[in-house]
Order: sequence, then structure tokens, then C-alpha cells
Amino acid sequence: GTFTCLLDTFNLKSPPSWFVNVKNLDIANSSLGYENTSNSVLVEGLDPNHLQFSNIVLNCRDIRFSPAKISMDLLLLQVREKCGLNLQHLSTRFSYDSTHLSLEQCELQTGKSKIKLSVSVENRYLKADLHNSDIAISYILLVQPSLLQQTIIARNRNAIVHLKSILEGSIDKHLIQNLECSTGSNTMLKTQGLIQGIQDTKTMYADLGMIEFKTIKKDLEILLPEGMLPAKIS
Repeated sequence: GTFTCLLDTFNLKSPPSWFVNVKNLDIANSSLGYENTSNSVLVEGLDPNHLQFSNIVLNCRDIRFSPAKISMDLLLLQVREKCGLNLQHLSTRFSYDSTHLSLEQCELQTGKSKIKLSVSVENRYLKADLHNSDIAISYILLVQPSLLQQTIIARNRNAIVHLKSILEGSIDKHLIQNLECSTGSNTMLKTQGLIQGIQDTKTMYADLGMIEFKTIKKDLEILLPEGMLPAKIS
């Protein structure tokens, strides 16, 4: 592989004054591995203790790194992992400090997933805008294969969910300004409202406004467990 780094500024004064500025960082056709031999190898999904990354391409600009703040323009990240993950494109403008986290114009693409979003968290207040995005269930399963134990997930492991949403609020109370979700041949859900206590699914509370939902029998036969759909529904 190849590695190119243009260092703009490098300052190692006594902490917390030190900082590093990198103008350009380019990596091409590289590999990276991590092995934690004290843990057994997982049969399915992404194994955080046994990672093998290949075909790594990284293009970053204007990296700022210090104890107080980290920021960068990530122009491109491409990488493959042995579990089957194929990250074809990731780009964003990233910024992080003690009170603020932001991902601006974040675009992520795998084989079947295309996600576009902007996220800002400041003093525990979240704003998120998920643009027209496609999320493949199969790629979620790479990260969380245990979800296959749920019948509805197992029956729809190859499905793609189309999402669009605007969300804001505190850590424990989220206002959904708009949520549009569709999957299958003709299944669609639109709503807005409030979700509270999302950290605990047992006590989570949702107050949704007008709900628009439509579907067809063909989709329900795939989405629902076998035998759940009444025979009279056409």
C-alpha cells in the first residue's frame, strides 16, 4: 500500500497546549489486522476481536488534533472486512470537542445501503437529519447477527428499508418532526411525534401524531410470521 502525509503544524508543548495539524493524509491499497487471541473467533458477523481490513483507501484534509478538539474533512474512506463488509464510500466533515459532536453531509455507501445524514450533538441536545436513505437489513446483521433470532428479521434478511426523518431533542426525549419509512413492494409508514425514555425499551413512551400506513397482502406475508395473517385478508 501507499501512505502520504503532508504535515502542516506539529506542536508538542506541555499539555494541554499540544496540537497536530495535518494538511493532507492519503492511504491507498493498504491492509490492517487486529487479533485478540484471548477471545474465540465468532462464526458470523463482524468480530471486533479478530479484524482483517483490506483494500483500504483513505483521503483526509485539514486534520486538527488536540486534547481540546478533533476535526477533519474526510473526503473518502473505502475498506473491506473479512466478514463480508464492503464499505464503498464514506465521507463527512467531522468535529468533536467536550460539548459538541457534528457530522456534516455524511454519506455512506455499501453494496446495498446508501445513507445520507447530518448529525449535531451539543450539550446533550441532538439534531439529526436523515435524507432519503436505503438501509439493507443484511448489513445490519453483519454488525448484530443475533438479530436473526427474531423471526421477522430472519424472514426479511434481504430486505431494504427506505428511510427519511428529522429528529431533535434531549438525550431522553426526541421530537420526530417527520418520519417516512417504506419497504417491500408497497408498504409505507408516515408519522411524527414524541419518543421519551428511549434508553430503556421497557419504559419507553411514544406519543405519535397522525399515522399514515399502507401495505399489500404480498408484503404482509413476507413481513409477518407464518400463520399470523388472517386468511380473509386479500
